[in-house]
Amino acid sequence: MVAPTGWKPRLRWGTPLPGLLPAGATAPGDQQPFRLVAPFLQLALAISLSAGFGLGAVLALALAGGVPFGPWWPALVQAHGRAQLIGFVGLFILAIGLHFLPRLRGAPLAAPMLARHGLLALGVGAVLQAVSQPLVAAGFAVAAVDRGGLALGGLLEWLGASAIVVTLARTLRRGPPLSWRGGLTAILPFLVFGLGLLWVSLLAGAALDVQVALTHAQAFPEKADSALVDSLLFGFALPIAVAVSARLLPIYFGVEVVAPIPLLLTFVTVAAGALVRVAADITGQDVLLGLSHVLLGLCCLAFPLLSGVPVGRRRAHRHADPPAMVRAVRYPNVLVRSAFAWLLLAGVLFLAAGVASLWGHALNIPSDVLRHVVTTGFLTLLILGVGARLIPGFARARPRPAPRLLVVCIAGNLAALLRVLPPLARAAGATSPAVNIAFGLSGICALLAIGVFTSHVWPMLTQQA
Repeated sequence: MVAPTGWKPRLRWGTPLPGLLPAGATAPGDQQPFRLVAPFLQLALAISLSAGFGLGAVLALALAGGVPFGPWWPALVQAHGRAQLIGFVGLFILAIGLHFLPRLRGAPLAAPMLARHGLLALGVGAVLQAVSQPLVAAGFAVAAVDRGGLALGGLLEWLGASAIVVTLARTLRRGPPLSWRGGLTAILPFLVFGLGLLWVSLLAGAALDVQVALTHAQAFPEKADSALVDSLLFGFALPIAVAVSARLLPIYFGVEVVAPIPLLLTFVTVAAGALVRVAADITGQDVLLGLSHVLLGLCCLAFPLLSGVPVGRRRAHRHADPPAMVRAVRYPNVLVRSAFAWLLLAGVLFLAAGVASLWGHALNIPSDVLRHVVTTGFLTLLILGVGARLIPGFARARPRPAPRLLVVCIAGNLAALLRVLPPLARAAGATSPAVNIAFGLSGICALLAIGVFTSHVWPMLTQQA
């Protein structure tokens, strides 16, 4: 028997099998510790509390209070959106991925220091952009420095993503044959497409940052910004979230494993939907926009229904779990289930908007609502739920009940509800002041949810940093 190059089978407790290890090979059990990525999870949470949900709360209150718009408004909205998608969602997902994917592959992380420098560059770039773009819009005397910071931030984000993509690609080439890792093979198309579109999107974003710096503009062109946001949201974040869920939900919730063919069809719909959506943003063609809505709606409906979350047979815990574990995972499970309930709602809204548009009877569903039902409703609650389950295990913390996570469940779902319903009501013609008040409260609820979650996981991350 000859072992594949670079792969070393291991006995229980990590003892390598004698005679099967190539000279100079590294055992797959020699994984990098959690402290490699823990500081960057802290950075992602800090960005979400400030330029992400913090700035979002300010913008929601300003919009609800009828503050007059100025040139600063689109710049702040764009800074908030990129901070959320890159600094919070992107950095959080990539940090967890660099810790989790090598274990799923059965091989050590290929270049730990390159991965760490990539996360650092991505995080610093997100911070620079979050600080620089509002200052550019404000027209301060140091605008030249701020424009340089905006361009440098975009370049750092792209360089950081490049380093992370190279690290993960090299890691995937290690270990046993991919045919032996069926769980990884099934989600590999999602990972390759998501990471590839992230790289392309950040390259385009860096070019836009340089253009804004050279032309002394205050914000990105509207079409370009929409295409960038949609490529990051539907082309990167959504496929990666589906891929991670396809591997973790059967383990933690006992739901059905989605068969390879339906999962591949789900990938085709989300990949095609993301590409068509970006094309619609660039060209402005309503037919492409309607088609993208149909494709994205099918994806958002298919995966929750195929996997049985939030409906269908499932278990809240494994029978072998101790009582302390059962109590500890109660509220994280609620967060994950509610996240997939929001994904189902997103599928209904996308499908209704797409079919109506292609039929020639457009529904008045703002694009802002469609984006936030995915971001605030699905992605944020999924990150909070999965993070509350994974981080204690990664940090080797003893499982214990966390009643404060009930606040996260309530505030997180309330934030999504108040972020989606008021714009729909306004689109339907509602003019009541209560609609504006509810919209203003959405940002406060979201900030409360992420703040309480941060207070829960921060000590675990600090111990690892």
